[in-house]
Amino acid sequence: EIKSMKKELDALKTKLALSDALSAFENALSVGEFKVCTAKFEGVAVDTLRNVIDDLKGRDSSLVVVFASVVGEKITFAAGCGKDAVAKGAHAGNILKQVSAITGGGGGGRPDSATSGGKDITKLDEALDAVKTILGGK
Repeated sequence: EIKSMKKELDALKTKLALSDALSAFENALSVGEFKVCTAKFEGVAVDTLRNVIDDLKGRDSSLVVVFASVVGEKITFAAGCGKDAVAKGAHAGNILKQVSAITGGGGGGRPDSATSGGKDITKLDEALDAVKTILGGK
């Protein structure tokens, strides 16, 4: 019964995260040749963030997504770049290396998908804003 309820709770969290992410997607900014979507969430698992990012990348191949989830005193970042964005030079792993460094963390990954962590929650907004600057230099 607990397993079933946990599964149901995870499904609801995913639905809520997707709803918030779609709102962020609708308000994505154009930065050079990229469409940039950033958002922060409370208590959303990194796997959920990755699933939502994959969904959004399927909607727009020039999209660069960076999401952050705050759980307790820690930040988890997840990023993804659509196929066209990667072809134009976007690299999710390199973006997250720079973004997470602002919050005192680290991590990285592939050009199309990456995760990282951070420690300083007070610098989260600054870190997400830096995505535009990072991509603006491409």
